Amino acid sequence: MSCSLLNPLQVGSGRCQLPKQHPSLRPSLSIQFPGALSRRGWRTKMVGPVRPKFVLFGSSIVQFSFDDKGWGADIANLYARQADVILRGYAGWSSSQAIQVVDKIFPKDSTTQPALVIVYFGGNDAAINFPNSVPVDEYIDNMTKIAEHITCLSTTTRSIFLTPPPVNSEQLKQQMPGLEKVRTMENLEIYSDALIDVCRKIGVEYIDLFRVIQRNDDWLTFFRDGVHFNEKGSRVVFDEIKTSINRSNWNPPLDAKSMSTEYEHI
Repeated sequence: MSCSLLNPLQVGSGRCQLPKQHPSLRPSLSIQFPGALSRRGWRTKMVGPVRPKFVLFGSSIVQFSFDDKGWGADIANLYARQADVILRGYAGWSSSQAIQVVDKIFPKDSTTQPALVIVYFGGNDAAINFPNSVPVDEYIDNMTKIAEHITCLSTTTRSIFLTPPPVNSEQLKQQMPGLEKVRTMENLEIYSDALIDVCRKIGVEYIDLFRVIQRNDDWLTFFRDGVHFNEKGSRVVFDEIKTSINRSNWNPPLDAKSMSTEYEHI
């Protein structure tokens, strides 16, 4: 279908196709949409008012957290009128992929920086003979750089790092035979302890999921496939994150009870 002056947008096309007119006519036909994709990328403001941003950055544990009753979805629900919870989850990634894009996902020159970043990498790093596995020394170096980068974004950007959780080896053996030899409790503990050391040295918050999960008598029932959390496991992760935020001494505070509610008095 040809484009006319009265109908400059062609149906089914992702761009405005203008008829062959004199160039002087074309600027008057320019159509811009708030939040649309410009030549320089997405415009910074699509809807307002601007809320604090919470970013979830990690591998599949993060990507799948927005599933129904996942821990990320629970965070978004808790802060529904207080913060924008943004998902940056990449299934299959280890810290070696994360370090390549951390400055693109969190550019230091951005006019708006996140209020909170929750980071999870380590399960794939710790896997044995896995395409994305990373030696523990390299993992320490990568996570140190990621933590330092996020810490330097602004004076009010906070972060919480999640250690690799345990796995249900028997469930792995039944559902994905052979993977129980790739993801071992011994290696996961080593990488968890390594991340804890990184967080302590830099002075950022962390949650020791490897041990927190195992404090529950029924922790072996927390997984849908032996690795990724089901509703029960996600609830524990959510509760731990909520507790970590509530007990922090951050200024400004980021607990839901202390943050303002958008349009509360309307």
